[in-house]
Amino acid sequence: MSVFLFLVGVWGWTLTEYLMHRFVGHVYGASTFFGKTHRAHHAEKDLFLPLGYKIASLFKVGIPLGVITSLFFGASVGVPFTAGFAMAFIGYEWLHHTLHVSRPKTAYGRWARRHHFYHHFEAPGANFGVTSPLWDFVFGTAQRAAVIRVPRKFAMRWLTDADVVDVFPDYHADYVLRGRL
Repeated sequence: MSVFLFLVGVWGWTLTEYLMHRFVGHVYGASTFFGKTHRAHHAEKDLFLPLGYKIASLFKVGIPLGVITSLFFGASVGVPFTAGFAMAFIGYEWLHHTLHVSRPKTAYGRWARRHHFYHHFEAPGANFGVTSPLWDFVFGTAQRAAVIRVPRKFAMRWLTDADVVDVFPDYHADYVLRGRL
């Protein structure tokens, strides 16, 4: 039962990730801290909040979530659910950073980059799920990434040569550069 509840917590995080990204990051949360920093993340190359902020956020959400779910459903439900939610949040933070700064090493890594960077550079109103496309399909915001036109000034280090002249040959089918530095 604990494994199931842990997985429900993971699932709960993916829904939270989608809803926060779509509605707080893009639609209604313009004046919130998350909304402002999310817009800055889209506008500035490689901008991420410091690790300390993310750890603090994990505790600010995780502790109340664990207490509330444990009070309402008992610790045998609250603890594994909250652990799954927290681990999925940690996985999301790691994956999101990795997408921006490292070359893909797996088919999932290549897919996740295309899905995410299509959102960044082509369709900011689509592909809100970073770790999973599930909720994009459920809510109709999934879009298949065509060739992604990356502005040169935002070209990821793993994608281009040192002078940002062109996309590495391994990625020509997925990305092209546009504009100037």
